[in-house]
Amino acid sequence: MKEEFFGNLYLFFSYSASDISKILEINNDKCTKISDYLDKFESQINLEITSTTSSLIKRKYVDELNFFYLDENESIESNKTETGKLFATFDTITNLVVVTVAFFETSIPISHILDRLSQNNIQIFKDDKKMLLSDYLQNMYCLEYHGSAKACLTTNNSINDEIYPYYIANETFDSSVMSATLKDEIYGKKLLENLAQYNSSDIYSGKNTIIRIDKRDYKKQNKSRIESDIIFLFIIEILMFKETAIERSNKKIINYLNSKKDIDLKILDKLNREFSQTIPFWDIKVFKYIAAQNLANKIESSFGLNERYENYEKNQNFLQHKINIKQAIAQEHESKILFTIAIVLFIFEVYKLGSEFIGKSTSLFFSTSLILIFLIYWVNKNRKLNDG
Repeated sequence: MKEEFFGNLYLFFSYSASDISKILEINNDKCTKISDYLDKFESQINLEITSTTSSLIKRKYVDELNFFYLDENESIESNKTETGKLFATFDTITNLVVVTVAFFETSIPISHILDRLSQNNIQIFKDDKKMLLSDYLQNMYCLEYHGSAKACLTTNNSINDEIYPYYIANETFDSSVMSATLKDEIYGKKLLENLAQYNSSDIYSGKNTIIRIDKRDYKKQNKSRIESDIIFLFIIEILMFKETAIERSNKKIINYLNSKKDIDLKILDKLNREFSQTIPFWDIKVFKYIAAQNLANKIESSFGLNERYENYEKNQNFLQHKINIKQAIAQEHESKILFTIAIVLFIFEVYKLGSEFIGKSTSLFFSTSLILIFLIYWVNKNRKLNDG
């Protein structure tokens, strides 16, 4: 069976900007379709999202690029490409950026590009050479990739049940290099809950992929497929901001845990303040409508955001523990130094007092003996602590 698809494919990537001005300066020429997409997205966000959050979000059209996808042999050297529109949705307070690649009205084998998504190997053809999308965005716009990516497929056509497992698992369908098929009882459509809140579509979500079957008849409705998509896509954007916030903070924490450099509470405080700036995206009332919030909750659960957040908290606790141990060692060292100083001062006082009563030579012998006794005691005590 041949894989057939016709519709829109959206890829979402988690980034942050080290220099947000590079994004703000983008002013590329836009065709009517792109301008319409941006305008409708802006209107939908303002309609559906609370003003506290919607006022933070800005959106830019970045570029039109040719994206490579795998062939039936899963070869990463495949030269098959599809044109995608690149958008950046960003927040100037947190410097979080959700990069979206939109393939409008595409008919490529979707599983072939989803496989690349699994490999974190999305490549483009730019300036007569092949390069990673993440490298292009880093070099051109100072964007750092945080390794999280999602896909959303929208179509008016039904999808064969045999293909669902490959869309959910992000693997190439009917691959010539695989002598096995994905098990339907693990990845099949029958296991997927229809998350749709309205009767206008069917929505199924996996860990990294969402499938949306749009049931609208556009010949009878004055609405485009893209406009219909936007009513749903804004939810994914908000969830991607949350995931990006987690991934950025967790990545920094892991780097500090693996670092041999000194760390202190100031570092933890800085990380906490950075994460706290993303609180508007975590507001349980971020969506104005109950149906949107319910759908967001279900997709968030399928994405495994709670597990990601728990992993972030676990690593944060590890970092706190590492800092606490370092401080305890420093305090113990400081206490030993103060104790040594106190003993030395005491001996000098004894020497001074002894010299007045029993003579300098006897006092010197007495003081020296005290110092030796102290040193023997101090060495034995530290040896026991180290052995214990």
